[in-house]
Amino acid sequence: MAESTEKLWSLAQREGIFIKWFDLHSTPERLWGMYYYDPCLGLPVIVLDSMLSARPRLLRCVLAEELGHHFTVPATDTFKLRFSYSDGVMRGRDEARAMRWATRFLIPEKEFNSLASALSVPELAEHFDVTEEFIKWTIQFNGNLRTVGQGQNRPA
Repeated sequence: MAESTEKLWSLAQREGIFIKWFDLHSTPERLWGMYYYDPCLGLPVIVLDSMLSARPRLLRCVLAEELGHHFTVPATDTFKLRFSYSDGVMRGRDEARAMRWATRFLIPEKEFNSLASALSVPELAEHFDVTEEFIKWTIQFNGNLRTVGQGQNRPA
């Protein structure tokens, strides 16, 4: 799965996205990453938490989700403060669109569907080299929550 991580870095480079590392996780929001368009640089920017360098599986998921913002959210909306309920709903939709893009990029749908009934969530995460949370998002987006198997944990 290192191949798809390299594809993520290549994609960011091709898109002209400036990547920087910062200690985000110690902020009150405890972020792993964020995406915005910097009008001063004239570039889209992805900021990744510096702790991710020691957690390659989580790094893949966070980078894919932040790239998802690049491909699914208009540049004019990438760094707006949200104050109202409807603004919060829009932010939720933006996050869901980015996560949907990320899950589709890292987890081939046909392969996932063929394995989902035989493997548990932890086994699927291991197979696709993503986090369990990422697998849960994939299940939600694919609408096949009931088809995920118990994998090695099945009763005999």
